[in-house]
Amino acid sequence: MKTIKLKCDNCGGELEVNTEQDKIFCQYCGAKVLIDDDASELRRVEDAKLQARKKNHEQTIKEKKELDELKALDNFKNGKLSKLLLIFAALCGIIAFARGLSLAGVIAFIQAVLFISSWLLGMEIIKNSNKKLYIILALIGFALIIPFFTLSKENNTYRTLTECKKINFNDIYLKDEIPNINKQNGEIHNDSKDGLRITLCGIDKRLYKKYYDETIKKGYTIDSEDDTTTYQAYNEEGYKISLYWDEEDKELTVDLSAPIKMKNIIWPTTGLATKIPKPNSTLGKISLDDSDTFSVYIGNTSEEDFENYIKVCQEIGYVNNHSKSDKTYSAENNENYELVIEFTGNKTMYISVDAPEEDKSKKETKKEDIPKEEIKSSTEDNSTTNNIGLRTDFKNAMDSYEKFVDEYIIFMQKYNSNPTDYELIKEYATYLGKYNDMVNKFEKWEDEDLNDAETAYYIEVQTRVNKKLMEASLE
Repeated sequence: MKTIKLKCDNCGGELEVNTEQDKIFCQYCGAKVLIDDDASELRRVEDAKLQARKKNHEQTIKEKKELDELKALDNFKNGKLSKLLLIFAALCGIIAFARGLSLAGVIAFIQAVLFISSWLLGMEIIKNSNKKLYIILALIGFALIIPFFTLSKENNTYRTLTECKKINFNDIYLKDEIPNINKQNGEIHNDSKDGLRITLCGIDKRLYKKYYDETIKKGYTIDSEDDTTTYQAYNEEGYKISLYWDEEDKELTVDLSAPIKMKNIIWPTTGLATKIPKPNSTLGKISLDDSDTFSVYIGNTSEEDFENYIKVCQEIGYVNNHSKSDKTYSAENNENYELVIEFTGNKTMYISVDAPEEDKSKKETKKEDIPKEEIKSSTEDNSTTNNIGLRTDFKNAMDSYEKFVDEYIIFMQKYNSNPTDYELIKEYATYLGKYNDMVNKFEKWEDEDLNDAETAYYIEVQTRVNKKLMEASLE
């Protein structure tokens, strides 16, 4: 508040006047004193200045609010949450479509709606006075992951009912080598003179025990491996059967491999066979012999013979980067040749030796000047086979699948122990997408024309993975 000094026109007394007043009475003589125009103008000027400052202050606040809103929108557009919402929305949409009207499918659909709505609000495509509503919707969507995952585990089925058709036992090529499964529902994946792979549906504990007992009665008792849900063994003719019972999905997978046809072989005196000792037994089958890999099955070999052969290989230098279990041994020598020895059962030992990677690189370099057509025709059969008699792409696919499942189980254990952790929630989308992709790629190999070794390895990996997943779900 401003004041000015004036003189009373009546008595000449000095007065102190508030500029906001138009008139006052002299405190000395009581005369009426009018405030002149200069004082009024000063007051108006001061009022204008005050109003201008007030308006500027309000404008500053408005501009700051708008700037903050633009900054928040920009941060959302370029932030991780925006991308994460789109990924989850797409992923849940795909899952909802795949699951149909199941409870898990309905939850996935709701999640997809929540995530896309959250994204639209965050992008301000949908206007709302509550600027934090998109966060609330996103949190609800993420929270539904827990019931979705629970229902998925409870209702997950490996095969739809339409795929589980009646099996005509008499049409199976190797029907005489397995227990009778006539009129049982299931799916045949492979049926030939070399092997059989079949999945039976609706197998509860009682039916699994019955099939298990029939398998033993059929003579599959040699070199048997047995636990609660799996059984492997040979019969006297050399057929190998593998059973895996999935208690949750009520499915039994039966794999049968025909005996390896062996004869007396002459051990090669050239090539990679010269890099390893000659076994005592001459009964066997050379499965591959080229500049990259030599692999052979040796019969008439006991577990003692297997252990002795490992010692001989160690004596000539195969000790680097070694790995040993009850039935396998792998190592390299100083020249980086890779050796794998496996006791496969039924008095059979598998041996393979692989050339050093640098030798393979040189070989590939020399091929660069060769026309592609010639390379394809000359390497079509062998270049995709690795050091244990399996195609390289097949072996890599199997090993990658099992390695990822191990990582997936560890992650899910972390996630289940702390499902509200934002960082774990972000990783969940990545792992779920990778898991579905890996499972699809793994299952596609069922339709491939697998050899005996590949079929056995496929079942081995599948059995281990299913067992790991089942054990993890029970923890």
